[in-house]
Order: sequence, then C-alpha cells, then structure tokens
Amino acid sequence: MGKKGIFWYILALLLLVSASPVFATHIVGGEFELQYLQRERYRLRLILYNDDVNGNPGAIDASAQVFIWSKRNHQLMQIVTLPYQSRVDVPYTNPDCAIARLKTSKVVYSSDITLREDFYDEAEGYYVTYERCCRNNIINNIVRPDAAGQTFYLEFPPVINHEGEPFVNSSPVLFPPLSDFARLGYPFFFDFRGTDPDGDSLVYKLAAPIAGFSSPDYPVPPSPNSAPYPDVSWASGYSVVNMVPGDPALRINRNGFLQVKPSREGLYVFSVLAEEFRAGVKIGEVRRDFQMLVYNVAGEDFAPNLTAEMPNGNVFRESISVSDADFPAGSQERCLRLKVTDEDIQAEDGFMERLQFRVVPDNFSGTSGISLSVQQGTVTADAPELYLNVCLPECPPVFNKPYRFSVVAYDDVCSVPMTDTLKVEVNFASPPNEPAHFVSLANNGVSLRQGNHTMPVVQEGSVYNFVLEGFDEDGDNLDFSWTADGFNAQQWGFSINKIDDVVAPDGRRKVRYGVQWDATCSAQRDFGTRDKFKFLFSLDDKPECDQHRQATYQVDFGVIIPGNNAPDVRASLNSYQPAEQLTRDVQFGETTSFTIRAVDPDTDQLTLRAVGADFNLEDWGMAFTDGSGAGTVSGDFSWDPGCGVVFPDGKNLFRLYFISQDAGACKTAMADTIAVDLRLNFPVNDAPLLTAEAATGGPAELLEVAVGETVSVMLRGVDANTADGLLLTLQNVQGQSSALRYTWQDVTGTGEVSSMLTFTAECELLQGTGEAMVTFSFMLEDNPCHDKKLDDVSLQVLIKDRAQDFEPIRFVNVFTPNGDRCNPYFEIKDLPEDNCYNRFEYVRVYNRWGKLVFESSERNFRWDGEGYGVGTYYYLLKYTNQTYRSPLSLLLGDQAVGADCAN
Repeated sequence: MGKKGIFWYILALLLLVSASPVFATHIVGGEFELQYLQRERYRLRLILYNDDVNGNPGAIDASAQVFIWSKRNHQLMQIVTLPYQSRVDVPYTNPDCAIARLKTSKVVYSSDITLREDFYDEAEGYYVTYERCCRNNIINNIVRPDAAGQTFYLEFPPVINHEGEPFVNSSPVLFPPLSDFARLGYPFFFDFRGTDPDGDSLVYKLAAPIAGFSSPDYPVPPSPNSAPYPDVSWASGYSVVNMVPGDPALRINRNGFLQVKPSREGLYVFSVLAEEFRAGVKIGEVRRDFQMLVYNVAGEDFAPNLTAEMPNGNVFRESISVSDADFPAGSQERCLRLKVTDEDIQAEDGFMERLQFRVVPDNFSGTSGISLSVQQGTVTADAPELYLNVCLPECPPVFNKPYRFSVVAYDDVCSVPMTDTLKVEVNFASPPNEPAHFVSLANNGVSLRQGNHTMPVVQEGSVYNFVLEGFDEDGDNLDFSWTADGFNAQQWGFSINKIDDVVAPDGRRKVRYGVQWDATCSAQRDFGTRDKFKFLFSLDDKPECDQHRQATYQVDFGVIIPGNNAPDVRASLNSYQPAEQLTRDVQFGETTSFTIRAVDPDTDQLTLRAVGADFNLEDWGMAFTDGSGAGTVSGDFSWDPGCGVVFPDGKNLFRLYFISQDAGACKTAMADTIAVDLRLNFPVNDAPLLTAEAATGGPAELLEVAVGETVSVMLRGVDANTADGLLLTLQNVQGQSSALRYTWQDVTGTGEVSSMLTFTAECELLQGTGEAMVTFSFMLEDNPCHDKKLDDVSLQVLIKDRAQDFEPIRFVNVFTPNGDRCNPYFEIKDLPEDNCYNRFEYVRVYNRWGKLVFESSERNFRWDGEGYGVGTYYYLLKYTNQTYRSPLSLLLGDQAVGADCAN
C-alpha cells in the first residue's frame, strides 16, 4: 500500500472511532518518549502529569490516540492508540516540604509500534502529536487556562540513513518532574535535564507552551490536525522571557539547569524544548510542558556561611586561589580547612540545621580525586560551627593551566535548599615523574617508550609463550593494559597473566606478564578465516597525572596453516583399486552389497555418505551406513531390488555418488567422490491368457440367446509364470440398460483364476427392438512388480425375441359336446408362446345377438357349451398385436354326425 493509500485508510479509521474523552481541567504537563527496541520496532510512551489537587477526579482517559506526521509535507503517516499503563505519585525532593496545594501524579500511556523502513525514510524526519484539553484552571500566566489545551510534541529522524542502513535512535528520556514549589522571594533551582540513550547531545531552551486545537467542547479534536499549532495566549505582562516573573525571571541554561527568584505568588505554566544533536546535526526534539507553583512561606530563612582557611591561617569568604607555595614542601596531603555556620538554628528551627556539601567541577569533569572529609552534617545552637577538609589530588585534573571547582553548602530550607558557594582555583605543577618503559623483545636490555615487534610465525597446533617486561625508574605503581585489534583474544587462544611485580633495591619497579598463545584450531578458532593478530600493550605509571605518556608496544602474531590433502575414496567392487566410476549389473530379486572405504593421508576427521544422482536411496530400498572417523572411514551398501520396491517402467539405471570430505581444523575442506552405476536386469515376464467358456462347453466369445434363457460363461485366466499374482476383472458392459441383471465377482489369485458370469435375457433389454447386443469386457492382469502384462476378452451376447408362427395353428369352427368324446370342447391347441411384443390376452365367445357367453385369459382354454343350445356362435382370439375372429358352430345329436373329430 502506498503512502497516499495509507493516508486515506487512516482517515477511514478515524470515522470508526467513537471515544468521547471527558472535559476536565487537570493537565500539568508532560512529554513523549520514543524508545528503539529492534529493527523497525519502537516503544512509544506518552507521559502526562496530572494535578491531583485542582484537577477533576476521573478525568484520566483509558487510552490516548496519537498521530505521526511527515515533517516534509505534514501528511498523516500513522494513528497509534496508546493504552493506559500506570499512575504514580510524584514525590517531593524533600518530603518535609510537602504542602496541600501541590500534589502531582504521573500517568503513562504506552504501546510497542512498528515504523517501517520503506515508509519512514524521509530525510526531514517526522513528528508525533497528541492534543488534550484542558489545563489547570487556576494558572495565572495564560488567558482562560480552563479552555486551553496542551499539544504534546516530539520530533524524530528517519529510521534509516541515506545509505539504507538502520538509523538507531531513541528520544531523550528520564526528564525529572518538577515536584517542588518555588518559594516567593527566594532563589529556586532545578535540574531539568534528561538523558539520551544513544549519547546524543541535548541543548535546552525555554519555549512557549503549545495550545493546539482542543477545547472544552472537543477535549480531543474530532479529526487529526497537523502542524503548525497555535501557542497559548499570554495574560498581560507575561511572555516566553517572563513566564514566571522574578529577579531573575524563569530561565534555563543550555545544560538544562532551571533557575528563578520569583517575585509574584501564583501557578505558572512553562515549556522546555530539548533539542537532540548527533555529530553537530539536529536529529530531533521533544517539548516538555510543566507548571510551577510559587508559594509564600511565612518567616525568614538564611543561607549557610562557608569560609576556607589556608595553611598559613588566612581565611577566605567567597573565593580562594592556592598554589604549591601555599603548602609546606614535601607535604603528602594538601588540604584546606572549611568552616560553615548557619543562622537558622533558632527556636523556630528546632535549634538545628542539616547541611550537605558537594564539589562542583568548573573547567573539568568529575571530581578527579578532590575529596571532602564530610559529606553532610548538622549545626546546632550548642555547636554552631561545622568543620571539614577539602583535599586536593597530587595530580591535577587538567594540565598546563589552573583548574577550578566550587564547594557548595546546602541547608534544608523548603522548598529547595539555600546555598553558599566557595570558588577554588588551584595552580599546582605536575609532580616530577620518569615515564614507564617496556623492555625490547628483539634486544633484551633495550628500553622502549614506543615499539613494534613481529613475533615469529608459529605452526598451527603449537603453544607459544613469551614474557613481556616493563619498568619504572621512580618505582611507581604500573598500570598494565592491552587491546586486541578487532578480535576476541580469549576466543583465539591468547591468555595474558601477571608473573610478578617487584621493586628492586635501586628503587626501580619491574613487572612481568606472561603471554601464551594456544594456536590449535577448533570449531571456534578457525585460522582459515584469520591468521594474523595485532596487540597493543600499554604501561603507565601515573595515568591520573599524565594521560598521554604511557609506553606502548605493538606486537604482531601470525600462524601457518599446514596444507590439506583430499581423502581417497575406493570400492570393494574392484578390490579397492583407484577409480572414478564403476558399473555393476544387478539382477532383480537378488541382493547386491559392497563396501566403500575412504582414507585421508593427513588423518583428518572424515565423513562418508551416499547420494543418488536423481533419486533418494530410501525410496528404492537402498541402504548405506554413513560414517565418520579419523583417517579412515568405511560404509556398507546393500540393495535387494525385489517386489517390495515399485519400479517405474523403463527405470533400470541408478547412479550413486559416494562422497568423503575431511574436516581438518582451519583447513579448506577437501572431498573425493566415486560414482557407481547399478544396472538393474529384470527377468522375462510371459503375458497371462484369458478364455471364456460357455456352460455347454467350447469357447463363448459370441453367444446368441433368446429372451428368457439363462446364460452362464466361465472366465478362466492362467499364467505360465505361476508365481505371478493375477487379477481378473470385469472392466465394462456396453449396450446394457438398467434392466440387465447379472452376477459376477472380480477375483485374484496366483497362477490361475476363474469366475462365472451368469445372466438371464429379458424383454427389457430389447428396448423396443427385435434383438440387442450386450458386450462384456474382461481383463486379466499379472503383477510381477515389473514389466506388468495383461490379456483381455470381449464376450458378445446377441439377445433375440422368441419367434411366433401362427400358420400351423388349426383354428376350429365347430365342436360337438354330445358325449362321444369327439370335439367335446371348443379349444385351440398349440397356440404360439408369448414373446416380448405379442402376448396372448383372451378368448371371447358371443351368440348371434352379440351376448358374451364365454371368456378366458388362459391360453389352454376349453368351452364345453353347457347350457347353450345348438347354433352358430362367434369367437374372438386376442393377442397383443393380432386378433383372430371366426364363427363357431355348436352341434348336437344328428347334427354332429359327420363332423370332423379333432380329438
């Protein structure tokens, strides 16, 4: 999805958001933090400080919806919902100074987010915002504070640099909250600095708080708003340079030290801008809004009074300058005696005042050996004076110029201590010193301040030892150190240990360090990837006095890796004679086996394995025992190409590669391969024979049957290879209708199989015709697991309807039921049997008036005429498709004389 697409997607999401934050006056201030976790993953935190005294209870939201924008074009990049995480009270610096009017809590919203490198890549960077109304309604220095919101604001750089590499960066963090009130008419100071996790430089300045577009009606604006944002509206007499009025008014130095001596009681909002620089280039910023309560504390307090006494008894009040001449020659300790008093030891102060002391460097960093004999103490009405010593180091923290520091005394006045400062300037010469030296490794007895030495190249597998010596003419303690140039010394087999450290009778100090190198290769120590090693050894007698006069000795090491010979792979197929390729015929059903052996002339660790050129050994039932060993390794190959393996048609050539590779430490791995071609020969397979035999005997590949007849045909299969499995199946029946009913069972067997087909011809098979052909297709397959063969038979059955012939039928026209047993009945003998389309239906006899006198649906009917008189009758003989009509005479007595006798 492109950036424009994501923009519209984000706007669509906004339409779904229905959160309705509560209008409240509660915001003291806060800021964003963006912490790098891993590539493209960050933790975004919103820190909001809440006024627990003047704010509305329950005004803390369950989540905060924040927006990330492009600085280049102010395009909305991402919407992030930060869920509520925690709320804790902000403690006072001095709990004894707590007042009911000031109580602040810290509320944190946080979530881990993704900043994609292909998305956040603009050089101008990005900014994060969150708008929320409203501020504390009793703020004095802005117009309508109860309707003024705060815009939390953070800028951050692209997550990749111009070379496409990750730009690892976290925003400044750990800004201390302003937890104390400022006392009217008294100096107030606060260390407002944060820290940068990446070591970037931070520069601080005051800025106007940003109001943004939130309001009491819309505590969180209904749609996101990009920069620029409006600032707060200052009340009359206030501005960025006078946010907290005083002498001086509120100010902050570049290092984040906040100061003010307030002249007006009230609650004031202010903002600090912390800009983040890397290599002199600004890469980000964070704004931190807060509010300061100026409170009038009844009564008067006094600052402590700090003085210094020189060794000669002179006393100094505000500043003092000392040099070597101010201390006795050869003095081991050079200390100044300090005295501190404080007027706040009256009854209202409990007749005591607690004091603390601190050394603050001026033109150097750290205290560098400057020590105070007392860090804290107490003066009382009975003991109004407190003494302590400040002792100066032998070696100055800076060279070739005086160094300066201050001793600051702090009392316990609320809300911040009152102080007195004694500025000290020290101008000491560096003590005389002979620098340390190394003893030359190439020429024993020659001393070196700086040197280079290349050790003889050692053979891999050997252990190399040498001793490095150093000394100091003054007998000073020696600080020995070393660095490995781009490698881990222990991993590569180096160990360095002190042998001894002695002072000779002539006052010289001598140290010896043993260096051992185990140049044996291992999995973690591959000299094939690195064979040269550089160390820089350093020796210093007084690093605190001169950081640039240590002796240095560069020592280079190298290792020789022996050559490597490839292993030699051979096979028992040719009695282990040299060969690159061998061929062997393999008979199907017989086991083939042979041995592969590899020998390494260097006796290196060997592996031996087998691979198929275009197949997996396991898929074809092949087995090889892979092996490993030092110097010699062997493995056995076996193959039983029987019916347990499925062989595709035409596959009978198998190429195997037997590969051995050495694993000599630090050596380039060498390998050897022998190829073995296995040619598989299959036995001849005879095709099976399938025959069909009618139940009446003889072949039955074409049968003619009439409707109503039952047919039985025996299918029999035989195979000359009597061990072959056989499968006899009915493959297909053509010309059948749903009326065809037959019985058949597919069969399997070995050598010979048979199964009977049985069915009855029925009229439905004709389907309106006089005859129909049905074809049964049978297949006989053998299963030798190779070169499979088959035979098939088609059985054709012609089904015909039964013929009907009415010509020979004698249709009678007279009968004489007179008891002479000659023609006693009316009957028609030998009527044709029914077929599929012409069936006997009935016979009916009518008198001459058309009255039905006899009827039968039986083909073998008889009418004796009983009850009916002599006369002429008429009969109707009905078949499905034919009708016969004839007169019929019934004769009795003399009339019957001469009638033909049919019986």
